[in-house]
Amino acid sequence: MGGVRAYEQAGLPLDIVLTLRTDEMSLFCEWEKINNPNFKVFYGSGGNYQSRIALTAAMMKLKGYELPADGIIIPPVLRELTTGTCNPDVPQEASTSSMIPLEIFQSMGK
Repeated sequence: MGGVRAYEQAGLPLDIVLTLRTDEMSLFCEWEKINNPNFKVFYGSGGNYQSRIALTAAMMKLKGYELPADGIIIPPVLRELTTGTCNPDVPQEASTSSMIPLEIFQSMGK
């Protein structure tokens, strides 16, 4: 959001493409309000897959499996932001990829 505000303050058009590793609702809702077809956002979210991979690797190591020295590389998957992703009913800091039910998100935001 800081970058968006900087462009706005400088009077520059948001004719840009952002690639982000975040999926915060505040940016998505702001993007819909801006409604500029030249402002594109591609986003990815780590969710919890890193923790799952780390735990799996640790359990494999405990069981005596040999783990690759170069680690496990997972290519990132980016999604293009589309109209309708904004959900004003959840806290604006919420992650769209979260698996937390909407009712819990709403109570967390109070």
